[in-house]
Amino acid sequence: MSSATVFCCVNQSTSLSPPIASVAPSISSSPSSVWPTSTRLMKTFHTPQRPPSARRSSGPFQTSLHTTSSFKPDIGAVEGQVRDACVGELNVNSLCQVCGDRASGRHYGVVSCDGCRGFFKRSVRRDTVYACKEIGSCPVDLIRRNQCQACRFAKCLAVNMRREGE
Repeated sequence: MSSATVFCCVNQSTSLSPPIASVAPSISSSPSSVWPTSTRLMKTFHTPQRPPSARRSSGPFQTSLHTTSSFKPDIGAVEGQVRDACVGELNVNSLCQVCGDRASGRHYGVVSCDGCRGFFKRSVRRDTVYACKEIGSCPVDLIRRNQCQACRFAKCLAVNMRREGE
């Protein structure tokens, strides 16, 4: 296996040009065998190896990502705060007003879960008319919300879900 030496070549005619780094195999002990020395100045350099914990800084305004404290933000709390700011009264523990599941936001004017939002959206877009097999008073809760579509849609309307867009 051949070792590699890094050469930095700087054109002598322009002093402000950035150095050009290249990796060339060590064929001979003389760098002039790789590039002519009459037009370029040859310098061999070796980059020191940094330990993995060393920080890299590219300027005075760069902040370090390494922290000395053990503070770690609670992502769930941050998401809840963002949701509160966007929706208003909705908080992390809000329940769907239709079925009682965990609410995902305000949909069609009502705090509701994704399941009831999708059900109401499909019902309105398809203009579906449902018929209850019982007397029209089926329980609509998290467990039995899929049992009777007519009673679920009636409860969506009862909690004031609006047919006008989301």
